[in-house]
Amino acid sequence: MKFDLGGRGKNKEFISVNMEDDCDIQHDILDVDGFIPNDDVVSEFRLIHTLEHVPTAVYVSFLKTLKRKLKVGGKISVVLTDAEAAITMWRENILSFRAMKKILFPPAQHTGSNQLMAHHNMWNTLDLARDFQALGFETYSFNAGFWLFDLTDEFYPEEMEQFRGIKIKNIGVLAVLGGNE
Repeated sequence: MKFDLGGRGKNKEFISVNMEDDCDIQHDILDVDGFIPNDDVVSEFRLIHTLEHVPTAVYVSFLKTLKRKLKVGGKISVVLTDAEAAITMWRENILSFRAMKKILFPPAQHTGSNQLMAHHNMWNTLDLARDFQALGFETYSFNAGFWLFDLTDEFYPEEMEQFRGIKIKNIGVLAVLGGNE
């Protein structure tokens, strides 16, 4: 079994799990036991721009639950915004502080009253890999591409226009569960 946590749409390779209508399983991804009752049955979890939405208070237990669900050799593939690269873009005057902040903590237009849409954490490649290593995973980084800046601001929307289309780097971390766990 392969799960795309936070994924949208339906595809043949991964079972998408999300609170939205357009997915295979409509369920809170934080309640993994609620949609995967057995342990050691999952071959892969994919989290694309999802892990940053996991509240910090449950982050470690969430990762431990994913680990428990994986078969030996199972994988967790994570893609998310590279916080270090975004901060560097601000420090190099490519982005304003306000634009950089919107990348790391999305504006209300994107989150609304749904706290699951808010970002709770941020990483660079090394920091995220170390989190998985602390739980016994082997980790690998991969090129996860970029996304184009398309955010706005509640107070100064016109200020964000100058950054529209700028490439924002993603990180990619693959965590593989070995047999010595």
